[in-house]
Amino acid sequence: MPKNRNDQDVNEVNGLFVYHTHKYKNVYYDIFTKNAYLIGRNDVQKFRLFSMRGVAGLLVGFACFYYLKIDPIVSILLALAVYLIFYLLFRFTYLNTLYEIKDFERPETQSFIDSIAAEYTYLRIAVMILLAVVFIILCIINIRNEGYTGTNRILNILLAVVAAVFAVIYTLALFKKKNSR
Repeated sequence: MPKNRNDQDVNEVNGLFVYHTHKYKNVYYDIFTKNAYLIGRNDVQKFRLFSMRGVAGLLVGFACFYYLKIDPIVSILLALAVYLIFYLLFRFTYLNTLYEIKDFERPETQSFIDSIAAEYTYLRIAVMILLAVVFIILCIINIRNEGYTGTNRILNILLAVVAAVFAVIYTLALFKKKNSR
């Protein structure tokens, strides 16, 4: 069986609401319908494609704003529309092709901070914190240098706040990793 550089099965799928059990390889749990779906080896690539729907929305929003010079609010609405279209396609066309698992019990999950602390090295967590702080500083410098007002200023502040939240989450994960030793 082919392996990637981490000796992890290339048919393994990761993401929100994806579970790996001893009985089923990859299981997607739909939180809205409370149904579980088996993701077979032939379905992995298509699942990965649909799992990139958020990135597709961001790219469309970015392209509309920066390249097509469309208003930021309209760009955000277009990005949300692309995400919604991909989500609806995922929900109503792709999930219907998967085998449904009856009475699937979700395993207990750990918190996001615990999973970061368990999976990432100290160096990787520290680099993520550093990148978030640098991004915050660059957003502030961008606001000052460009003299943004209105929507552009608000968007830059929102980006800085999101980066600050990530910095706090990764800092908490770093402390949790340090305390768990």
